[in-house]
Amino acid sequence: NGIDQDQPVAGLLSGQLLAKNGEWKRVLQIVDILAPKMPNQPALLRLEGEAALANGVPERAVRALTRYLVEKRDDRKATLLLAKAQIKIGDALSAQKTLARYADAISASPAELRTMSKIAAALKLPTAEAYDIRATTPLPGFIADRLGRGNAAMVDSRWAEAIEIYGEVAQATGRSDAVVHNNLRWAQYQAGRINSALDNLAKAFAAAPTN
Repeated sequence: NGIDQDQPVAGLLSGQLLAKNGEWKRVLQIVDILAPKMPNQPALLRLEGEAALANGVPERAVRALTRYLVEKRDDRKATLLLAKAQIKIGDALSAQKTLARYADAISASPAELRTMSKIAAALKLPTAEAYDIRATTPLPGFIADRLGRGNAAMVDSRWAEAIEIYGEVAQATGRSDAVVHNNLRWAQYQAGRINSALDNLAKAFAAAPTN
């Protein structure tokens, strides 16, 4: 593979490039070369998890992604990958716990909802059909637009704007949504509005008590 163990960062970048091209067998080979030099590197663990899942080794994917998410728990795509790997090894209950905080949020993606439907079906829960329906039902335009703008404001640290936008979403949906309240909590905390932040933290926990 032409990977120099003495230059692990360059090797990691090569692996990430190959991952973008879907060359998962080569990616896993690179991970095996780099792992002794970078045993706890989050980016390598994430790469290992995705490559292992793509190569049909879900047990390894579960181990790598579980370790990765200890440090990077808000990586939404990695959370979905872990849930898929857990389904593959027959652990639907763990998959449900892994994905619920995103799949039960108003901002859930179709991929998250379809995966949660599979989990619910495996657990023989009556919610499987509801997740399927949500996966094929677009969010109302206003809410989708507001969520996109709110996320952008958070990335740019425009806290006052994020507070206004997520507040609008919470009011418009008329439901308690853990992700919306958690984002609102963080923006309020950054803006120094501690009491409001604590209030939304409580609402987030109430909406997702196992998160």
